[in-house]
Amino acid sequence: MTIANNALANLQKQVSYKDCRKLILEEFKAKQFFYTKALDMTTQNSLMEELCRHGRNFYFIVVEQHQGSAPTQEQAFSIDVVMYGVAYAVRDWILRGCKESTEEIAEYIVACLPMTIRPFLEKNAETD
Repeated sequence: MTIANNALANLQKQVSYKDCRKLILEEFKAKQFFYTKALDMTTQNSLMEELCRHGRNFYFIVVEQHQGSAPTQEQAFSIDVVMYGVAYAVRDWILRGCKESTEEIAEYIVACLPMTIRPFLEKNAETD
């Protein structure tokens, strides 16, 4: 999924984490019709799994780049919990018609990050 790759590239360019999340949300909003149809199919869970998998990979790379090793078991668990929560929150946001701004949703996501991974993302916060 190029969305996660683009977000990681933006983080590496010192774009703030919140702005990376906003860019991802703007992609979803721009292609709202597609994502609404894909998410509305009750027998289709592959898009949700894909969102979670790519988000998980994104966070694993960020943590590994900052601490020089793979995430600890606690960090990995935190990442999984966050990604499933974020994926379902974004799903609901899309299915409700993207009524909240991407800025607002990005702020909600950043506010929910656990302390086990937040320090790795705060280095880019000066641009917020």
